[in-house]
Amino acid sequence: MRMKINCLSCGHSMELSDAYEDYQGEVRCWGCRTTLQVTIEKGKLKAMQRGVSDREVPRQPVE
Repeated sequence: MRMKINCLSCGHSMELSDAYEDYQGEVRCWGCRTTLQVTIEKGKLKAMQRGVSDREVPRQPVE
């Protein structure tokens, strides 16, 4: 059973595979690259909170 979630940062819709049926950890938005912390139990989303976007992470200069 595939599950759909929307990014809390940009609203992008993502479809998660069956591997996420019982999962706790990070999912990265394919649209804005924000990290989402999710808890999924028995195929149902129990908790989700926004992490950090790649755009918000300072980059180290390349020498």
